[in-house]
Amino acid sequence: MVNIILNTVSKFSDRKVTEIGLESSFNSLGFDDHRFLELVMELEDMLGFSANMDIYGSETIAELVNLIKIECEL
Repeated sequence: MVNIILNTVSKFSDRKVTEIGLESSFNSLGFDDHRFLELVMELEDMLGFSANMDIYGSETIAELVNLIKIECEL
């Protein structure tokens, strides 16, 4: 799952996966609110979960990964 998320973040940020770490912030990767929403919607489709509002407060990739893991377990 982490690799899927990193690859998708890479696609939306125009950065190579090797340039992105779990502690990377979405701000440092150039994400604005609209791009972040598009990312979450793409991940919902790919991973089959429905995002709750907590996900939209994620500041780092690690936070996003942890919240998606919780959503996928429900």
